[in-house]
Amino acid sequence: MEVLRAMPQWSFDDYFQRLIGNGYYVKSQVDKQGVVRGYTLVSKKNLNVRYKASDLGAGRNLTASRIEKTWMKLNQPSVAVSPQQPGTPVHQSPQQPQPSKPRGTNRTLRSTFAKDYTQWKPSRSKVTIDSGGKTFTRYIPDDVMSLFEGEFDCREVANWQPLTNLTMAFFTMLAVPDVTPSGGGGGSSSDQGWGRDKDEDEKEWARRCAQAAVKALGRKPKKGMRR
Repeated sequence: MEVLRAMPQWSFDDYFQRLIGNGYYVKSQVDKQGVVRGYTLVSKKNLNVRYKASDLGAGRNLTASRIEKTWMKLNQPSVAVSPQQPGTPVHQSPQQPQPSKPRGTNRTLRSTFAKDYTQWKPSRSKVTIDSGGKTFTRYIPDDVMSLFEGEFDCREVANWQPLTNLTMAFFTMLAVPDVTPSGGGGGSSSDQGWGRDKDEDEKEWARRCAQAAVKALGRKPKKGMRR
């Protein structure tokens, strides 16, 4: 962690060089696009001592897919997405706030199957979400957070942070995307508004929220991501 705190900006090259300076050889796994997918440390003092990235840090926070976010948390503590241990909320109203309406005019809410994400439970991560000019604390299931991390990989998506923040706002119903009700004679409730259906799987709902965020903000790929 001290290595990450000392880095003025994120890059795998700098990170690996600092590890080498601390007495390790670094073996990295890179895909055809030049994106680092994994790495292993070997002690210079004892070549039989090896550490996989998944063995370092806590909760796999130093793996290739998560380490840039870990660096951001250490160096930019005010970022919107900040999974933490349960504690005092940054901001939380006594009652569930009504969803804000970020853009457009054609928004409707259908009758939804809403879950309460205002309380910590096992296998949930604490996150802060910016919505409507306010900051809210919510607790999102770990498997859903992993889905968001995979959908908006910080190594490949330049605007992963606003996309993740907006997706979480949609997922917890703090915000509602533009929804244009379908016209012409009837249709199901799923055609006429935004919200989670009663029989909709939580991960499917999370994926639909991610798609809505991409539609609203666009997905901007990172360029020049090379080891």
